[in-house]
Amino acid sequence: MNICPQCRRALDCRKGAHGIFWICPECGGRALKVGVLRKELKDDAFNPVWKQVWSGAGSPGRPCPFCYKSMNEFGMDLDRGGLLIDVCKTCSMVWCDGGEFESMPKAVEKRLNDLPVEARVLIIQEQWQNERDQEMLQDLKHLNVGLSYDQSQEWDGPTEPWKRILGSIGIPVEVDTDGFNFKPWLTWLAAGACLLVYLISLRQPTLVTEWAFLPAEAWRHGGLTFLTYFFLHGGVFHLVGNLYFFLVFGDNVEEALGHVRYFFLLAAATAFSAGLHGWLDPGQKFPLVGASGGIAGLLAFYAVAFPKRRLALGIWYFNFHWFRIPAFAFVFLWCGLQFIGAMFEMAGAIGISYLGHLGGLAIGLVAAIIYRRRAAQTAAQLQQEAA
Repeated sequence: MNICPQCRRALDCRKGAHGIFWICPECGGRALKVGVLRKELKDDAFNPVWKQVWSGAGSPGRPCPFCYKSMNEFGMDLDRGGLLIDVCKTCSMVWCDGGEFESMPKAVEKRLNDLPVEARVLIIQEQWQNERDQEMLQDLKHLNVGLSYDQSQEWDGPTEPWKRILGSIGIPVEVDTDGFNFKPWLTWLAAGACLLVYLISLRQPTLVTEWAFLPAEAWRHGGLTFLTYFFLHGGVFHLVGNLYFFLVFGDNVEEALGHVRYFFLLAAATAFSAGLHGWLDPGQKFPLVGASGGIAGLLAFYAVAFPKRRLALGIWYFNFHWFRIPAFAFVFLWCGLQFIGAMFEMAGAIGISYLGHLGGLAIGLVAAIIYRRRAAQTAAQLQQEAA
C-alpha cells in the first residue's frame, strides 16, 4: 500500500495529462515520477532541481510512499519564494506536499497560451479525439486479452529507438525510468565476464564441460560449479538473451540493495538454482550452463520490490499497438511458463533447466519479501522520529 508520508493515509491513483500520479485525499500531497514532473514544469524550474539530484546533494527527509526508504529534500526557487520537494532515488519518485505542485510553473500552460488561436483549436480537437479513443479502449478491456492499454490514452511507445525496436518484436522493455548517479558495477562486471568467458570458450570448448554444473558430479572443483556455470553459455542467442534481461533488471536491483547485498542475492539465486536442478532431476545428462537461474532471482525481486514499475512491448491486435504492463504481471506470467516447462523437463522432453529457473525465483521472492518488510519497519521508525 502506498502511504502518504505526511498524514499516513492511503494514496489514490489518478490519471493526468502527462502520466499517472498519486494524491492524498486528506492533505492533497502528490507523488509522481521524475519523468512526469519533467513534462509538467518549465525547464528553468525543473533543471536546477535535477542538477541537485544528479550531484547527490540534498538532506535526508521523510520515507518514500512506495519503497519506504528515506527520501532526500531539494530546494526549488520560485518567483513567489522557495519550496522543498522530496525525491526518492530508489523509485525515481517525487513527493510534493499539498499545494506545492499547484504553485510550480507549468510548461504546458505557458506553451499553450503562447500559441495562435488556430493552433489551440487543433490541440483542443485532438484532446477531444483522445477522449473518444479512451472510451473505445475501455471497451476493449472486456476482451480479456491479458493486457490493457495505458489508462490515460493510447500510448505511442517508448521514445528511445532501441526500445522501440526490441519492443516491436515482442521483447519487453522498461518504461518510465529515470537514471540517477548510480553505477551498477557488479552488474556490468558480471555481464562483461559472461561475454569474455563465452569468447574464450569458442577457442577452448572444454571450458564449458569442465566448469558447467553436473548433478552427478555436483561437488567437483570443491563445489565451485554451483556458481561457475553462471558465466558459461551454449550459444550466442543464449548469451545475448540472458545478458539483456540481466542488464535491464540487474541495475535496478543493485541500486536498491547496494553492491554487497546484491552480490549475495545473485550468488544465492545462482547456487540454489543449480541445487534444485540437481536435486529434482538427478538423472539429467546435460551440463547446466547459463545465467538464467541467477537472473530469475533478480526478476522475482524486481517484481515484488517494484510492483508498479512497468514494461512495454508491441503486439499486433487488429493493428499494431503498444502495451504497458506492470512488472509483477509479466513475471507472474513468466513464472507460470516455468512451471509448465518444469513438468516437461522432468518428463525428459526438454533439455532446458526450468527447475533451475524456479530455484532462482524462490530465492528472489524470499529476498524481496525481507526487503519490503525491513523497508516498512524503517519507514515506521522514521515516522515515529519525525512525530
